[in-house]
Amino acid sequence: MARIGLIGAGTIGTEAYKRAQENGHKVTFVSTASGVYLPAGAAYASNGSLSSYVKNVWKPEAENKDVASVARESKTDVVFIAIPTKSDERGEVAYQYISSLLKEGIRAIPAEKGALSLHFSELVEHIERGDLGYLATVGGGTQLLDEIARRAKSGKVAAIHGVFNATLNYIFDGLSHGRNLDE
Repeated sequence: MARIGLIGAGTIGTEAYKRAQENGHKVTFVSTASGVYLPAGAAYASNGSLSSYVKNVWKPEAENKDVASVARESKTDVVFIAIPTKSDERGEVAYQYISSLLKEGIRAIPAEKGALSLHFSELVEHIERGDLGYLATVGGGTQLLDEIARRAKSGKVAAIHGVFNATLNYIFDGLSHGRNLDE
C-alpha cells in the first residue's frame, strides 16, 4: 500500500484519488487552492466534487505548512501533481512543488506539463533515478505545436497524424476499459 498525496482536486486529481482508493492506497493529504487538507470523517462519495469533499469533511492543516513538509510529516511515498499549466506562469508553480518534494526525498508525478518541458535539463537526473515520474505529462506541454510550425516552414513536413489531446486520450482509455460516454 502506497501513501499518496494529491496536489489539485479537479478532474484529474479526483480521478487520481479514486484510483488510489480502488487500489488500496492511502491518500495522506489533498492540497487545493484553499489549503492543504488531512484525512478525517466519512468516505468520499464518487459522485461529488473532491474539492468540496475535502473542504467540508477533512480537516485543514492547521499550521499552514508547505506541501513538502506535510508530505514528509505524513510519511507520503509519492505526490501526484494535478494542476494546470497556466500560460502566465508556464509551469513554475508545479516546478516549485516538484523541487520542494524532491528536496525532502519524496517522489513526484506531475500531470502538469510546463515544469517538465521548461525545466527538463534540471529534472532529468531525478527522472533517471525514478524519483520523478512523467508519463502523466507526455504530449501537451512539450511545445509540440511550436516545433511543428517551425519545421513546416522548412517545407519538409508532408503530414502529421495523431491525437494530441489529453482529454480525448482520457476518454478513449475509459472507453477501452468498459466505461460509457456518460461517465
